[in-house]
Amino acid sequence: MVLSAGLGQYYIPVDQVVASVGRRLGLAPENPAMQLADSTLWNIRFPRVLLGVLVGAALGTSGAVMQSVFGNPLAEPGVIGVSSGAAVGACLSIVLNLQFFGIFTTPAFAFVGALAATALVYFLSRSSGRAKVLSMILTGIAVTAVANAIIAFLMFIADTTSRDQIVFWQMGSLNGSTWKAVASVWPVILIGLAACFVMASSLDVLALGERAAQHSGVNVERLRAVSIAATALLTGAAVAYAGIIAFIGLIIPHLLRMILGPSNRVLLPASALGGALLIALSDLGARTLVPFADLPIGIYGFGGRPDVLRVVASFPGSGRRCFVSELLNLSGVCFNAGGRQILNDVSLSVSAGEVVSLIGPNGAGKSTLLGVIAGDIAPSNGEILLDGAPLGSIHARQMARQRAMLLQKLNVAFSYTVHEVVQMGRTPWKGTERAEEDDAVVASMMERTSVTHLSDRDITTLSGGESGRAHLARVFAQQTPLILLDEPTAALDITHQEQTLRVSRELAAEGAAVLTVLHDLDVAAAYSDRMVLLRGGEVVASGAPEQVCSAELLSEVYQHPIEVLRHPVTNRLLILPER
Repeated sequence: MVLSAGLGQYYIPVDQVVASVGRRLGLAPENPAMQLADSTLWNIRFPRVLLGVLVGAALGTSGAVMQSVFGNPLAEPGVIGVSSGAAVGACLSIVLNLQFFGIFTTPAFAFVGALAATALVYFLSRSSGRAKVLSMILTGIAVTAVANAIIAFLMFIADTTSRDQIVFWQMGSLNGSTWKAVASVWPVILIGLAACFVMASSLDVLALGERAAQHSGVNVERLRAVSIAATALLTGAAVAYAGIIAFIGLIIPHLLRMILGPSNRVLLPASALGGALLIALSDLGARTLVPFADLPIGIYGFGGRPDVLRVVASFPGSGRRCFVSELLNLSGVCFNAGGRQILNDVSLSVSAGEVVSLIGPNGAGKSTLLGVIAGDIAPSNGEILLDGAPLGSIHARQMARQRAMLLQKLNVAFSYTVHEVVQMGRTPWKGTERAEEDDAVVASMMERTSVTHLSDRDITTLSGGESGRAHLARVFAQQTPLILLDEPTAALDITHQEQTLRVSRELAAEGAAVLTVLHDLDVAAAYSDRMVLLRGGEVVASGAPEQVCSAELLSEVYQHPIEVLRHPVTNRLLILPER
């Protein structure tokens, strides 16, 4: 900041900049010979540099937050219409020559326009009480298109002076910064930054996907709403005084993510500092590259274009609680979708200490049933009780402390290490006494799923089986009474299939209830206390493996001849398709 304040068309040495600060603080005597330098620094340079630092920090942080919310390194605040809304507000002020707030009229209109556009995008994209990522992106594109049409019309009817002013504002500049501008913007930016930093851990968990984050105790809808509100505050405040400087929110978070890793606890503060530094350097260039000219900062955005191309190319309670005997109970559960009955009158129960497997052909409703039990899908009819309480009455954070779920498909948005992903499983216990167990639990579950040696590996570079075991460790690390596993052995070799089911049995012996979807009938019969056979969304049979696994019933349900034998040594069931 000191160096930037000294450089410009009128050069002031660094020692004189420091001396000027000392004089202002009463630490050095007044020097009449430095009156011009003092006036330049305190009336022009210092407010400009400080406003630039605030703007850069706001844009860098909001870019990192948007990339986390959308799970995409190409996301930036403009995706939700902030910039285009601000531009409409500023253009209205300029073209109509409004003077309600004096020199603050254009910034005020830009700020209000930014917030209004963001609110419009969010509420138009909501459906069934939720705003989905794809809906927000498409709505943001539509709102931006409408805003651009309004801007074009305003520029058409504007006079030459107003038109030039609009063009210069849209290119971004810190020219004309004042202490009043700094005073009016810093509280808003400080509040926005604080909100983002508080959300850092939850944004990390969001990289697992909406359902997995919800299972980990993150209220995804509330997190997304607060993230967008904080981003609107930060970006709205920044563009209100500096105009549109889009490249900061796009480039800085992505570059720092490649250097520092994806953890938002590090990335968000680093993006604030990186954004502040890049704005300071860009503004310094704007003031010094061309003699007697003040270039718009937005022209430096070309420096980020190679990086954007690179992104596109590379984008692919305390202690263990006491359990009741019957932990989960479903009674008459139905689910309809698109006029089709997916689940019909499903009733079952799972008790602590049990491993219960859901079996049945493809399309039988097994994964849908797990989704209903997890709270992701609302049933059309029926009742679900978790630990004696109606499922809908349980708060999201408490739900995450009572059930964990391994989804069938999981893609982590950014390059987190395996250790960081497993650690996300401890999110529900943050701020409780059980958080003290985090390191020990994470280490234990990584060892039990054989991923300790992968601890520092980028999870996006792992094989399907390795990634599956890492996510299994994360789910086990959540330490909930009910564990839901959707095809946990699908990508595993025989060694790790056996290990996964063996660990599930161990956790059940420790007091958990495990409900898992399995396609390997032989494995399911070997490790399950009970099996539930589904066909066409209905329970065909339920009971011990010996009761459910008859050759006649399985052959009928699977539409393929199946043999059920006994092992000659262990007398265990052997379930084999006829070939």
